[in-house]
Amino acid sequence: MDSRLAEHQTLHISTLRGSKLREARGALHSFERGQWVQIVAGIIVMVVFGPFWVDHRATLHLLAPGLAMHVYGLLMVLAAARSLTLVHRVDYSEPVVQIQTRLAELGVWRARIEQPLFAVLGCFIWSPMLLVLFDALGADVWARAPQVVYWYVVSGFVCLAVLYGITWRLRTSGSERARRAIENSFLGKSIRTAQKELEEIADYEWEA
Repeated sequence: MDSRLAEHQTLHISTLRGSKLREARGALHSFERGQWVQIVAGIIVMVVFGPFWVDHRATLHLLAPGLAMHVYGLLMVLAAARSLTLVHRVDYSEPVVQIQTRLAELGVWRARIEQPLFAVLGCFIWSPMLLVLFDALGADVWARAPQVVYWYVVSGFVCLAVLYGITWRLRTSGSERARRAIENSFLGKSIRTAQKELEEIADYEWEA
């Protein structure tokens, strides 16, 4: 009877592991698709704004925003490529602890580097985008109303200050729930789902 119970327990763990790993893999596949979309979007940004700054190399106030948008598109591509590289390092035949380690590397990259970087850039990148778009419509904002550009820059720093203030307040509030909310928002739903599935496997194997 003990032998049969042990066999049943082993079979149950194996079945649970397979099911949870499939769900984790499915979540990461969804994440991968999102990264490919980001790569395509980044390429489109570079293709659209690249010719602009090339054509305005002699005009600094138009060269700068066009180049900023081009670099932003490049960062989108590089960030997504880095995330895909980390995802592809996950080997589902390895022990759960090793898989969790690989996934943790992806989580650190997303939560501490990529997402905070793009959150900061998001406060400013709309300014050069508007300058380029207005110029494409025949309105050189800097030449006609430079004070508008100053307001763009100021509003970017205001956005950054608000973002920093909210983040700092949540991190220092002493609330573990608030800190986790920030981290989870940076991680994304797909990675959180994969981590949860792996945690369930690890907990069950530990209890068994």
